[in-house]
Amino acid sequence: MECVELETARQILRCPTEADINRIFTICQDADIASLTTVPHPYRLESATQFVSSVIPAGWSTGSSLVWGIYLKDPRSYSAWFRFPTSRTAPQNSGTGSTRSFGRRES
Repeated sequence: MECVELETARQILRCPTEADINRIFTICQDADIASLTTVPHPYRLESATQFVSSVIPAGWSTGSSLVWGIYLKDPRSYSAWFRFPTSRTAPQNSGTGSTRSFGRRES
């Protein structure tokens, strides 16, 4: 299965890429993210790199875990990311990720 990209007037839903690694790392430094998700705290840059380069592609290739980033069309913004396990054995409501807004990055 390949990652599907969806687009609205204000947002793009797509798989995070290597260009997103530093932003994912920065966002995951927030202890609130760890308390609301399965993201470990402290979160290492190596973890963000592995997430983007291994975990996301493996989940999409098997169809077992589908990860998208939610990006505002304003290129300075990143809203969130989320994951939906697709396994029939996964518990109900087991999607994880960040659902809070992180505002605009400074240019």
